[in-house]
Formats: sequence, C-alpha cells, structure tokens
Amino acid sequence: MPLTLEQHERKLDDPALCEQLPVRDYLDNVVVRTTGAFVAGYELKGLASYFASDEGRDRGKLMLEALLRSLPEQSMRVQFRYEVVEDLGDLLEQYAQAQQSERAEVIALDELRVERWRMKEANGHYMRPLLHVYFVWDPVVHRRIAAKPLKPTGELFSLSARKCIERSCHEHQQLLAEFESLLRGLETTLEAAELGARRLTDEDLFLEAKRVLNPLFPDHRPYRRGRNPPWYGSTPARPSSQFSSRVNGHGHGRTSVRIPQRSDPM
Repeated sequence: MPLTLEQHERKLDDPALCEQLPVRDYLDNVVVRTTGAFVAGYELKGLASYFASDEGRDRGKLMLEALLRSLPEQSMRVQFRYEVVEDLGDLLEQYAQAQQSERAEVIALDELRVERWRMKEANGHYMRPLLHVYFVWDPVVHRRIAAKPLKPTGELFSLSARKCIERSCHEHQQLLAEFESLLRGLETTLEAAELGARRLTDEDLFLEAKRVLNPLFPDHRPYRRGRNPPWYGSTPARPSSQFSSRVNGHGHGRTSVRIPQRSDPM
C-alpha cells in the first residue's frame, strides 16, 4: 500500500522497533534477519595511514579495493561502520580485574584513580574509535543467481513437528556452510590488508546491537537463549482447578478457585 509524504516522514522520524532491529535470532556466530539473510561481523583496528609512507598508503588502498572486488556477487553486501564514542568501554573493568596487589595502600590508590577516571569519562574527556565491518548475505538471491532450487529437496510437507524442525535445521546448516565458505575468502583478504580483523561471536553481535540502539546507557547483560522450549500438555490425572466451598459467619456461601502453578519453563 503506498504511503503519503507525511506518513513517510513520520516513519523516518519515529520508526518502529521491528524496523530498527529486523533480527530473528543470534546463533552460530551470525545474525539471522527476518528476511532470512545471514550477517557476520568483524571488529577492525584500521590502518595507521596518518604516519604511513606513500607506499604504505598505496598498499592499504589496493588491499581495500581487493576486499571490495572479492565480494562474490549481488547476494553479498558489505557495510562499514565507523564511530567515535565518548567512553572507555570495559577498560576500567579490565583494570580492576588485573589488580593483583594485596597492599592496602596500593588498593586505595587504585580506587582513587578509578574514581577519577570514571568522573572524567562521565564528563566526556575520553573518546575511542570503533570500526566494524558487516557482511550481509541473502541466500535467496544467491541461489537464484546460481540456478539452485530455492526450496529444499525431499518431502516438503509433513504433519510431524519433529520432521519439520529437523528439515529446517538441516536447511539452516546447509546455508550456514555456504556462507562460511564465502567468508573464508573475505577473511584472507582482511588478513592480507593487515586490518586486525576479529570475528564477532553471536554474543558480541547482540551486545553491539544493544549499544547501537542505546549508546548513552550501555547494557552488558548477555543474550539469554531459549534452551528449553515451552512445554504444552495436560495432566488428566490431576484436575486443572480445585474448587472449595466455604460458609462465612453470615451463612452466605463463598466459592474460591485455586489454579495450580505452571510447571513448564517460561
């Protein structure tokens, strides 16, 4: 359905959360988007081009061009994200964990240093650059270009939920294997460019998404996975509710209902 100009501008000013975060799941060190696309992220250190020589700049430029040329086809998209944030990340937590001295004077001095560093961090005295690259791969476009079937072969319909889950898991593993094979060539180019690339895990991708959505208030709570799926069933031996009738002092009957607690995980 077409949108008016006013609706389009309102959508840009206040987009829905599902549009800002089109993510279905974080697993196997990739992000599975709602469109079925796979996303892999890398943290880069970058190139020290300011103090580099002319030959070093030319070599870095050629390696970056080789990285863009190594993208397989239209199914792969690349996104570079460069940010300058006013915080220290987890540097102070790492400094506190590295504390090994047991002397009270040294501990008190370190606590004073950390307190002053936190005050300066709150006032915006520290800045750090962040450089990430993301590779977005659409398996539907890839199979259309490669003239491969878009649907898995075999029995496409089954009344068994277990068979459907197994077929979906098998299809996911096949697509993931194709995506990883494409990433191997890109990782070789990243290593040759000396960008200091580090593959982000699914936990890192989740924390990075939360930081981008709310950069002023960092949240380091980990991603909670649904390891135990919800269980649905009935217990015929036990009634679903228990009724008890009581009579108060005025002779009026009162019926109370007590529903048993849920035993399935939430």
